[in-house]
Amino acid sequence: MLFKNSLAYMLVGVLFLTAMVSNAAISDDTFKKLVGTWNGVLLISEERQLPLILTISSDGTGSLVNPERGNNELLISDVILVGGSVVFTVMQVDGDYKGTIDATFETIQGTWFQRGRETPLKFKRQESDTS
Repeated sequence: MLFKNSLAYMLVGVLFLTAMVSNAAISDDTFKKLVGTWNGVLLISEERQLPLILTISSDGTGSLVNPERGNNELLISDVILVGGSVVFTVMQVDGDYKGTIDATFETIQGTWFQRGRETPLKFKRQESDTS
């Protein structure tokens, strides 16, 4: 009996690990669709808009740039994609982004969180980007 139970537990363990590896591969392939350059506009107020360029690299890092402020890169150490949710933090400005990618991987609709404020921020894939 002990042998049969041990074998059953081992089989369940192998199936669980196989499922985990399969999900990781799917996630990697899906993440590749997120890689590229994205354009967005942060609405500071009715009179003021801040254009932003989001670049996501295949290693899960990225950068955020405001072309009107000298193209200084704000580094993103981890871009996370879980299901359809995209999340990243820009530590240099104490900001967080949480959004949802559409099924075609062409837009990310979300919210920018910074210093207690929440501002809608939508990114669209840059048209010339074929990543």
